[in-house]
Amino acid sequence: MSRQHWAERRDWAAWFASSAFQDEAEAWARESLSRLGFRPLLDSWQVRRTRAWSTQATLKAVDPDGVPCTIWFKAGNPGQAFEPRLLLVLADLVPGHFLTPLAVDGDRGWMLTKDFGPTLFDQGVSDEDGGAASQLVARLGEAQLAAVDHRDPLLATGLDEITPTLLERAVSAMMADATALPEDHPGHLPGAEVARTRDGVAAAAELLQQLAGGLVPFTLDHNDLHTNNAYGSPSAPRLFDLGDALWGHPFVGFAWLTELGPARLAAATARFEQYGSGEELARELEMALRLQPVHRLLAWWRVLAPVTPDAWPEHAASIPHWCRRLGELAD
Repeated sequence: MSRQHWAERRDWAAWFASSAFQDEAEAWARESLSRLGFRPLLDSWQVRRTRAWSTQATLKAVDPDGVPCTIWFKAGNPGQAFEPRLLLVLADLVPGHFLTPLAVDGDRGWMLTKDFGPTLFDQGVSDEDGGAASQLVARLGEAQLAAVDHRDPLLATGLDEITPTLLERAVSAMMADATALPEDHPGHLPGAEVARTRDGVAAAAELLQQLAGGLVPFTLDHNDLHTNNAYGSPSAPRLFDLGDALWGHPFVGFAWLTELGPARLAAATARFEQYGSGEELARELEMALRLQPVHRLLAWWRVLAPVTPDAWPEHAASIPHWCRRLGELAD
């Protein structure tokens, strides 16, 4: 995906909240729904959320069968604009595993979806629920195994592939912005921590190279898997919110299972037993889990790279946090 358009940075939260953007988005949504046979209702556009990386709104409509429904609109900033294109590819590759858009503007990163009801979290299912966590990982694992042989079409959507070169470029750019922020800004990174972070980048690059030549092939990583990013039933969840997704080692995404115990981790890796024995997969898991800061930093790079640093939200505190975690790899 070309990032030349990232050169023009802006306050994306302010742009998303502007009447100019909202009017354009609503007009596109109404026109797209009408083409699909829906009847959008007047005066029903409602902005639900505006952030630096995305915005969401809803629109009431009557579907082609005459049933009233709620339609969700989502737009991402340029760093997350690949998500609608990625969801369309996944809809063909693994039907029923992910949220499927009704309409997409691939160039602008816009999409429309039908309301899918409460997330698993809203249904009272927490990330500490071992059974639900296992189902989420199993669902994603099915998609990961299916995606292994489809690298090119997935990367063509704008999905980033983790490489040592990308890691060095992304972290260097983030550190330049974060060290220049005022000291009282949540995203400020003290200059004294830059060298340690760079040492972490070098250590992570070595791990990446080892894993790239390892047993388990790189594939899709959701990179933000939890019960508030899934809907349906705990036994048959569907996943959404892939704006942080990337192409990397699948075991990195198992980091959130560590608190649920070794049995959950072993069950997650066992789905990849076609690539090695339990002992061999355990060794790869140990290495892969250390790369969690890499996957999370690259997600935040995509989120904040298009945003002027003076408009970085309080969530930017994740940048110094994950830089410090990355530096620990050099210990």
